Amino acid sequence: MTSSQLRSFLGLGVLGLALAVPAPAAAEVYPVEIHVDNEEDLRSLYSDGLIDDRDFEVLLELLNNPLDLNRASVREVYELPGISYRTAQALVTHRRTRGRFTKPEDLLVLSGMTSDVLTQIEPFIEVNQPKALPGWKGVSGLVRFRTALEIDPEDPVTDDHAHRTHTVRELGYGAIPNSYLGVRARYGREWKAGFLGLAQEGINDLVYSPETGDFHGTWGRSVGEFGKGFVTYEQGRGAVVVGSYTAGFGLGLTFDRTSRQSPDGWYADLSASGVDRFSLPRGLFGVAAKAQAIRVGPVQLDATVFASSWRYDIYQYDLGVAGGESLDPVDNDAPSPVIYLEDPDGTYQKTGWLRIPNAWREDLVGGHVTAQLAPGTEVGLTGYVGHKALTTLDGVTDPDELILRIGYPEADVYGAFGFDASTIWKAYEFRGELAVTGTGGVGALVKATADPWWGQLEASVRRYGTGFDNPHARGLANADEYGGMRDRDEQGLRLRAIIAPQQAFDVRVHGDVWQNLSTGRTNLELLGRADYRGLDGFVFGAFGTYRNRDLANNGRTRIYGGDYTDNHFGDGGFDTQAFDDPTGTVVDGAGSRTTAGVQLRYDGVPGLRLEGLYKRSYEDAGLLYPNGGEPCYAWFQIGHYGWVRARYQVSLETALTARVRYVDEDVWGSLGDRDLEGYLQLDQTFPRRIKLSARATVGSHLDDAPASWADACESGYTPELEGTCVADVVPDDEIQEGTGLYGLAQLRLEMRF
Repeated sequence: MTSSQLRSFLGLGVLGLALAVPAPAAAEVYPVEIHVDNEEDLRSLYSDGLIDDRDFEVLLELLNNPLDLNRASVREVYELPGISYRTAQALVTHRRTRGRFTKPEDLLVLSGMTSDVLTQIEPFIEVNQPKALPGWKGVSGLVRFRTALEIDPEDPVTDDHAHRTHTVRELGYGAIPNSYLGVRARYGREWKAGFLGLAQEGINDLVYSPETGDFHGTWGRSVGEFGKGFVTYEQGRGAVVVGSYTAGFGLGLTFDRTSRQSPDGWYADLSASGVDRFSLPRGLFGVAAKAQAIRVGPVQLDATVFASSWRYDIYQYDLGVAGGESLDPVDNDAPSPVIYLEDPDGTYQKTGWLRIPNAWREDLVGGHVTAQLAPGTEVGLTGYVGHKALTTLDGVTDPDELILRIGYPEADVYGAFGFDASTIWKAYEFRGELAVTGTGGVGALVKATADPWWGQLEASVRRYGTGFDNPHARGLANADEYGGMRDRDEQGLRLRAIIAPQQAFDVRVHGDVWQNLSTGRTNLELLGRADYRGLDGFVFGAFGTYRNRDLANNGRTRIYGGDYTDNHFGDGGFDTQAFDDPTGTVVDGAGSRTTAGVQLRYDGVPGLRLEGLYKRSYEDAGLLYPNGGEPCYAWFQIGHYGWVRARYQVSLETALTARVRYVDEDVWGSLGDRDLEGYLQLDQTFPRRIKLSARATVGSHLDDAPASWADACESGYTPELEGTCVADVVPDDEIQEGTGLYGLAQLRLEMRF
């Protein structure tokens, strides 16, 4: 498909939407109903393949920074799962005419709000106004504490040598819990404050040597450190935040650090996430202010300004040693730095897979203004200038000594300017944004939503030029990257819909077709799910996905993901012509991946919910080299995955949840994981809104049975569609052994005051 053909196709898609849907604007469309209580539940949805990475980021942001429904805009409200645009409008209208909400149950008076929808949104909202503690008149808030300890013994290091890269556990560390404590408080309606502190192991005393390009440091034992903190003041039509915050505007194409679908200004930020170790999503730190509903003649203005300066961690392999040269982050051969950590015996060992703390600093200043030209019609302008400094680490004095490979321009100073607009016209809401970077790169995104009688619909068209090097763009884009940036080097059309002609049945579909501009490759992603609730107490679901990384280049000899140059066949091997790249640029691997699964839920017994899921996957995995010579077998990797879960509400205050999960990523061989895992969780509510959640997880990396090599090459060069062999040679009489038991202990405590 040529560029002109794709542009024509995109235009026809949006025109078709405009002609076909006679109804009001719709909510954000998620591919599955969202029933979660915590981050672990959300991660399970992601690992099950039921939500994509963008949905996960949005929901995790809302989980970490719940939406205050007594202040949220209509667009912010309809980001919540299960909320239609009409329900979001009804919520804001009710708040303005009848006063603030004081508890979640107050929302049930709204049109479209049901007990099931309320259950979905409760973890992501904030409406409570509890009584203050004695002696703390006017003060209310929330305390969150999490701690986790991973138990995953490493095999003893044998035949060690100087060039071996060790893990931290192999050095004898990682045997104490990691924790964080977050506190949010409100005083009256004007003042809010928050603090988040970490206590976990990490790198200390890191020093860089320009002569060798290496780092030397120590590994510290549970050092308490400041994570994030803020103070906000809101009065009338104005508000200001000092400290940690995120900000985003329009469709997120010019500037967005929020992970939200529809960012609308700045948000105080106490985000922290992780399973066994906690990380701080990269936000902003400084000051931001906003003024709303400013009348200038017939126009109403909202304005925001912000400034930030903060030091950020970075994954070791996202940093390159440039040695004083000015290198292009997209195309360079800079090696990653080597880190030597001191082990308990005082010997420095080469260590990998680490995050380097406070590795670089970013300074930002920017602003946004929105003008409401008429009811339902707005235009906005956004602009920012940024500066990155890579001289924050001890020993790094030359700004060109190191290079970022995580999606930043080559220049130390960069920025973007953009225009966004939105309007509600009859049955639809249309939104669009056009952004230009300081280097002249252009990005454009148009999005339309609708809420017809039969469900919900969302469509978007995007085009992000190869030169659109905006590190703070977070518009709709596929997960593939160019120069470390998602919103770059692609044009495409995305459609999402919920088809629900009756309450007992709904179908959710997602389709995305996009083209990489630098290579001309066209890619496709399709997801579908159907749920039926017609039987008393039962909900049955079936789902499937299909992902193709190059519609013009398919076959069992391809590898899904990775790079062409990383494939077993090197320069093309089995089919050289099919892998020619006319631009000379390394591009993502071709191939397809298909999954299909079913899910069943039963809650017909009071207090008991039973659930189960089974999924099967099929993935192109290239050619097999059983003897290290010529390829002899087309490898089609087949895996499966399933779990069963039971939750029993023992009483109003106590609930028990148990789950058993099994996964084998390569049924016929020993590639990937083969694990059996289970957890038991206790949820306990105490007086004064105290909630305790404790989870113990135990699993085993299972042995993989040996693959049969006897007939591996008898098929010659004929692709086989069923049955595979392992990629690494395993003798017939040898079993690929697992690494034994592992475990994870987690504790979560929440207290409202």
